[in-house]
Amino acid sequence: HNLNSVLSLNGALHYTKGKGYYEESKEGQSLSAYGIPDFDQNGETISESDLVRRRWLDNDFYGFTYSLNYNPGKIKYTLGGAYNEYDGKHFGEVISTPYSQIATGNHYYDGTGFKTDFNVFGKADLQLNQLNLFADLQYRRIGYTIGGTDKNRNQLSEKDQLDFFNPKVGLSYQLNDASNIYASFAVANKEPNRDDYINALGSNKPVSENLKDVEAGFRSRSESLSTALNVFGMFYKNQLVLTGKVNDVGEYIRQNVPDSYRLGVEANGKLQINAKTDWSLSAALSSNKVKYYTEFADDYDNGGQLEFNYKNTDLAFSPSFVASSELSLKPIKKVEISLLSKYVGKQYLDNTSKSDRSLNSFFVNDLRLSYNTRFKQLKNIGITLLANNIFGEVYESNGYTFSYLYGGDYTTENYYYPQAKQNFLLSLSVKF
Repeated sequence: HNLNSVLSLNGALHYTKGKGYYEESKEGQSLSAYGIPDFDQNGETISESDLVRRRWLDNDFYGFTYSLNYNPGKIKYTLGGAYNEYDGKHFGEVISTPYSQIATGNHYYDGTGFKTDFNVFGKADLQLNQLNLFADLQYRRIGYTIGGTDKNRNQLSEKDQLDFFNPKVGLSYQLNDASNIYASFAVANKEPNRDDYINALGSNKPVSENLKDVEAGFRSRSESLSTALNVFGMFYKNQLVLTGKVNDVGEYIRQNVPDSYRLGVEANGKLQINAKTDWSLSAALSSNKVKYYTEFADDYDNGGQLEFNYKNTDLAFSPSFVASSELSLKPIKKVEISLLSKYVGKQYLDNTSKSDRSLNSFFVNDLRLSYNTRFKQLKNIGITLLANNIFGEVYESNGYTFSYLYGGDYTTENYYYPQAKQNFLLSLSVKF
């Protein structure tokens, strides 16, 4: 709503309903783990059974956002914020067994999660000829209430409240009509997630993550060429990572590591080769490190866990080099052909920087064919065929690892998620 020529108010309400489950077929399960009493069948006590279990998540997410904008001229002010609530139910049920004596459909665990998220911010943007200055100050409060029972039927009772101050300041300077330089500094804080709370050991309650981000860059644009170069430093306190540590029921937990960082440079550009052809390129080179890291591995010979300490290792799933390319050709009106290429460098499955726990680099190419036209009252009809991995690259983009001592042998097991070779997607889009 425009209150007057310099003052406007925006507001929105939102609601999202989420509900779903997954099922697992399990063999030889102890009935007591599902709250099912042992029973007698033909003189035999039945305490175990094969079964199918279903695990549910049923949640409601709702809230509102608002902003008041004041724009008298060279300086713009915004006062805004939001309040959201997440109300989630976590429960499981046994839906099938070979025994008629076992009632199905009853919940064997019921967990609840209620999260509130309030924030308010003030933002100012000042234009002084070629110089633009901006500042954004946000206060955020998070509330957690977790209760009921978890999937192992353990009682849950957790409450927490976190208060964050997230400031951001920056400037940009217009060198000429086509190019500018900029710099910014920002602080961001992130709360632990539900699993961090319910899986944590009593003496290792997770704390929030803190990030300080420094960036500076250059941007330029002309009729045929646009380029951008950005350097960044991201400095973390208490980043939550998997270390191999387990809690008292064997769940792997994330732990805070005191210091970690990402330093790098990223560049992108787009060249208009001619009226029918353009080429976009992007690349990022970075160093992503944990200063001090402790790995935990299960010791099945002696009980407990082994500890291994490391310094300046690579953050998991953080390739030091990534690049992409999109070469597009419009041979005739309404038709576009694009070759999409992506390179991802070597990644590690954990934070130890060990090559035997890594994902190899990969280079994948996709081909996209698009046709767009108008038809009667329709603004646009688009047909797109996407042929992925056209050269049949064999690669994995994700995985996990764990290590243990058993029978005097120290073993590391790696698991990988192989990606599809050639595959296709055909889509139709209509705009009215």
